[in-house]
Amino acid sequence: MTHPPHRRHKPPVVRPKFKVSWTMILAAGLFVLTRVYILFVFEPKISDVGAVYFVDTVKAHDDHLVPYQENLPIVYPPLAWWVIYAPRLFDSHPLTDPSDLRQLKLVRDSYLLGFRSEMFVCDVLSLLLLWLIVKKQSPGLVGWAALTYTITTAVFGHLLYDRLDIGLTLLFLLWAFCWIKSLANESRSIGWAAVAYGLLGLGISYKLIPVIVIPFLLLADWHASRRAVRLLSGTIALSAAAIFPFLIQYLISDPAVFDLFKFHSERGIQIESLYSTFMMFGSLAGWEVFVLNTHGAFNLAGDLSKLMITLSNVLLLLFLASIWFWLFFRPSELQRSNGYRAVCFTVVGSVILSKVLSPQYFIWALPMSLLLAAELFPPSRTKPWILTVLWVLVAVLSTWLFPYHYFSKPDAPGLVSSNPLEAKTLYLLPCIVLAVRNLIYLAMVVWLGVALFRIRAEPTSQHNS
Repeated sequence: MTHPPHRRHKPPVVRPKFKVSWTMILAAGLFVLTRVYILFVFEPKISDVGAVYFVDTVKAHDDHLVPYQENLPIVYPPLAWWVIYAPRLFDSHPLTDPSDLRQLKLVRDSYLLGFRSEMFVCDVLSLLLLWLIVKKQSPGLVGWAALTYTITTAVFGHLLYDRLDIGLTLLFLLWAFCWIKSLANESRSIGWAAVAYGLLGLGISYKLIPVIVIPFLLLADWHASRRAVRLLSGTIALSAAAIFPFLIQYLISDPAVFDLFKFHSERGIQIESLYSTFMMFGSLAGWEVFVLNTHGAFNLAGDLSKLMITLSNVLLLLFLASIWFWLFFRPSELQRSNGYRAVCFTVVGSVILSKVLSPQYFIWALPMSLLLAAELFPPSRTKPWILTVLWVLVAVLSTWLFPYHYFSKPDAPGLVSSNPLEAKTLYLLPCIVLAVRNLIYLAMVVWLGVALFRIRAEPTSQHNS
């Protein structure tokens, strides 16, 4: 009598139980309250939607000007322009007489609600995706991530629904969700990865910024199974999603659609950047510094401006190269999971190392830092909550600056002056607040970077499972 071969049974995988915590309940409640207030009650002090977006859509929709051409220059990629234009396209209120202030207000209010509703949808979906990703990767930090996201973005209420950046947040989080799926599901890994590449391509056609993370994903897939198919499908999805919107707009606007690349390449040292802070310190030593209003932003110019532009390029390249080499020397079988972390950190760090820094950039850097922290920090420690405090400080100081103390008033000096005769004046208090904000964020980036580079060679979130 023969006995069947002994079968070795694998021990069951023990996963942390997901429990509803007080932080989740608090985050959900705060999210509903703050978002209803921001969408329907809150009136931003300074709104690009009213000042710029609405005017551009009126020119395109009612005056029939061609976007991106000389009479209607657009500095955003096509997908962003379509998002700006959509509320006006579907608006049932015609603007027949711009001199009729009552009619103009009706149309403008309708457009504002439409655009803010678009951003509200992006916000809701972003929180949901953040919740799902952290729940899968580190269940003990779900409430913390949701609460940190809700509080910090609420402090950015002046910018949250009146800029395009929450849309980029959604695209980044969609990418993260699909990339995590490609790690967990081997049979559909290539398909999920291709979708992730496509979402980053849409991000490039929306804000250009995601282009800096592409080398890390290509490297992460270099040693993966079925490399040729994986890289080919990902490259095709990425290229199609990034290029196709430009081709569509090219048929409408001709080569003028590509002028935005020249616009962004010529930008100087924006006044809120880290390099602007260095120039402000330099002014104390006697170097000349003055404010210029160019390329749709306030920039610092003077004796140190060329040096700072060079420094910004060098530091950003060194930053990207260091992450690339860190990923290169990871064990090949773990490069795809570490590629996820590398992308999250790249997005967070590039904000402070770029020569252009607007406060709304923190809106999409925030959730990427939370995803990274969920990978690096144990849920039972105080480190996640320290990160929360740092983010709230960054948000509060940024909001104190913009919009409340950005422009000088007779009784309160601001970061810049609306009076051309005072263009060379830099007031001490706003500069100090800006420097503190930038140094706090820089410290946060260094902290996350040290934790990332010291991480053991292990699969994504193994330490949390």
